Amino acid sequence: MPEVPWDVLGEIFGHVVSDLNSVPYALLKTASVCSSWRSVAFTHPHLWGYIHLYARHDRRVQYQEHLLDLYIQRSKECGISITLDFGPFFQRLSPAISTQLRSQANRWAEVFILCLHPSDIYDLLSPLPNGVSLERLNTLTGVSLNMVDFQFFNRQKSRELFPMDILLSASRLRTLHAEVFEPDLYDDTPKSWDSARALCLVVKMPPGVGLLPFPQVQRVVIFPRNGYRTLISDQTSNLISLTLCVSGYSSHVITDAVYGLTLPLLRHLFIVYIGIRGRYVVKPGPLLHLIRRSSKSIETFVLDKVPMMAQHLLGLLRPLHNLRSLTIHEINPLSSTTRDGFPINRRLFQELLYDSFLPNLTSIDLDWHESENAGMYESLLTQVVQFRELQKIRQYSRVDHIEGERYSFENDFIPCFETAPMDLEEDESEYDEMKEIAELAAELSEEVIEF
Repeated sequence: MPEVPWDVLGEIFGHVVSDLNSVPYALLKTASVCSSWRSVAFTHPHLWGYIHLYARHDRRVQYQEHLLDLYIQRSKECGISITLDFGPFFQRLSPAISTQLRSQANRWAEVFILCLHPSDIYDLLSPLPNGVSLERLNTLTGVSLNMVDFQFFNRQKSRELFPMDILLSASRLRTLHAEVFEPDLYDDTPKSWDSARALCLVVKMPPGVGLLPFPQVQRVVIFPRNGYRTLISDQTSNLISLTLCVSGYSSHVITDAVYGLTLPLLRHLFIVYIGIRGRYVVKPGPLLHLIRRSSKSIETFVLDKVPMMAQHLLGLLRPLHNLRSLTIHEINPLSSTTRDGFPINRRLFQELLYDSFLPNLTSIDLDWHESENAGMYESLLTQVVQFRELQKIRQYSRVDHIEGERYSFENDFIPCFETAPMDLEEDESEYDEMKEIAELAAELSEEVIEF
């Protein structure tokens, strides 16, 4: 259940406390609140629209089916948000639950598939009956990273494709995490999802396909795979956030997806290491040219556990004159990995002590692996903090890892990463509401409660 709206909370406690203005602090009884909650809940159907289904013992599946039916009935015609988590053993979705969910497809607003058997995903997202559309759907997230290499198989057919055609009726779709998306579905008929703003895709597309079906996309998470290049085309000029995920098997093709690409509005660039740790040091390659062409707009750069030589990292950072937030986390090495594959060393700290290097930097988050130079790094970091006037320490001043140290400093009172990635457009009404709440909290903190 998400945060309950303020008007609903007002109704709940309004029934419990008859006169809210009579005393500044009212004594509440748990039983009264629970009773009031039940009464108010029945008058707000949208409170029943949040459905979370997860793996249950066989004997409790029928109970879950009954509960799902109850939620569907009480939510009436409101949009529903569905979360499916049947890991870690990929327990199958019961046919009754799958049928119930598909019967409400026209009410789907959000579908979060955390972990679900591939066959169940296929059944859930298979073509809908005529006249049924996904006109309310705005968010669809795919299977977990552990299932990236899974394919859809059928006993009658040798291979089934991920049924993306179902999304053609989703005119409001803004967030799509389709980690098993495949270009074969385009056939001979061009298809387009103009409303999608956020994507999470596995690179299995041939050159020229890229993100052409998603012309308005603003954020993309990509899992590069060997043998494919030019994932994103230059038509995708709206992109403001790009995340490249690599593993030990794809580290040498990390930048193939951005070959020859220019993203004039790109503000956030993330390079993230996932899966098994590789033995190969990642070389920037075409990524350097992308950064040079997009350097004026990039404000956030994150290198998370990627084995990269410091000289290559510095080559990526030097053009970023408007960078505000820098995050570098080192990877725990394999026995064959040398210190040359670590991005944090003395040269990085020395560059940070020059005015011309990242002149607008306001936030630094460093996590280095333990080495004989740890003491020197701490001393150099202190100099950088003083030189850059990084006064605020966000979340922690020092966190001891088993094999390393982590530091984070900034001189900006608005941390870059506390805002959810989806918050691309500010909602003024929410801002005003939060401002009023903050002012009220400040007033209450000044009062003295006497017992």
